[in-house]
Amino acid sequence: MIPLKKRIELRTAANQFCIEKKFEQAIRQYKEGLQLDPTYLWYELFIGDIYLYYLHDSETAYQWYLSCYEKGIELFDTSAYSPLRYVLKRLSKLTWEKKEYAKAIPLFEKFISFRPSNFHDSDFLRYADTLTHLREIKKAIEILELGKKYSKSSRIQRKLNELKQEDTPVTTIPEILHGYRRIPIKTDVIKPGDNIFQLLDTLTSSIRQEGEYYYSCLMCNCSS
Repeated sequence: MIPLKKRIELRTAANQFCIEKKFEQAIRQYKEGLQLDPTYLWYELFIGDIYLYYLHDSETAYQWYLSCYEKGIELFDTSAYSPLRYVLKRLSKLTWEKKEYAKAIPLFEKFISFRPSNFHDSDFLRYADTLTHLREIKKAIEILELGKKYSKSSRIQRKLNELKQEDTPVTTIPEILHGYRRIPIKTDVIKPGDNIFQLLDTLTSSIRQEGEYYYSCLMCNCSS
């Protein structure tokens, strides 16, 4: 088992290498950690994240996530202290993107069963889309109905209307509330080294009105 101090040192060094765009050194840090303790599978997750979010190599990332999942399913529980829920979020999405729908189903099933839940509107939509491709329309509708209980996403209701061939009104969040104009924007995953304020300024510069200032509320959807 790796001492806590050593874990912090490895993670801090790897993050710094990522900020400096020295990604191979960051990967070496985590591989060093795996040599010290092959059962500490957070490092396999972190390596996958470097390949996915920094190097944009989804196939190599997929292999690291798959290794983490296959090893971890015998080692870890489903608590928030385990990497399993996080690796399943990434694996289910990547498998869906690869259109390997039959392989994606057990990943979604395992992921959606976790408590507390980390299943967000995009996950419900991907799961339902996977089921739809496999002609499991009834199950897809059940998943989206469940999604309505956890999310106010208008996208879920629109997809439900499509599958059920209904025209249920779609509730949208009011743009102006308590004197503030709210403008949701989609970002990539925020990573160590990213300048959040510069990012928000760039993304809102064309839609802000004169005299407006922005206040950020980051909602993690893990590259939904």
